[in-house]
Amino acid sequence: MAKRGPKPTATPILKLRGSWRAKKRSDTVTSERPVIPKWLTPEQKKAWGNIVPLLNRLGILQKVDVVVLAMFCVSYVEWRRAAEEVEKLKSLFIKQPSGRICKHPIIGIRDDAQENMRKIISELGMSPAARTGLYMAPNEKIVNEKLKFFKGA
Repeated sequence: MAKRGPKPTATPILKLRGSWRAKKRSDTVTSERPVIPKWLTPEQKKAWGNIVPLLNRLGILQKVDVVVLAMFCVSYVEWRRAAEEVEKLKSLFIKQPSGRICKHPIIGIRDDAQENMRKIISELGMSPAARTGLYMAPNEKIVNEKLKFFKGA
């Protein structure tokens, strides 16, 4: 049976938001950059190399996230390949031997990969909606310049 209500927000994301709930939680998993799996293809490794440093800067990655990140990379490459094939199609529909007209199968592959990516993106806080309310510390240089300006006035 599924749990009721919305999924709990990850503690590092709560910390970025400045939430008091983050102080009440104690994560036993240490925050470490996940190691790239050897079984990923070169294209998938390239996707890994693009996304992991960005997520690592936010401090939300942990070593146990390796599988979720690998699933994202696999889905991303699958989606990109399918999207390229869809662009090459002359028609998005095909006629079956029975005479029935339906969508080309590559569209279903593209849409499935896109849906997988969308789910993983929300899990990792990689969409604008997932990032709403994140607390970002103000840039110290800008704050100091403002203080100097307003003190002199």
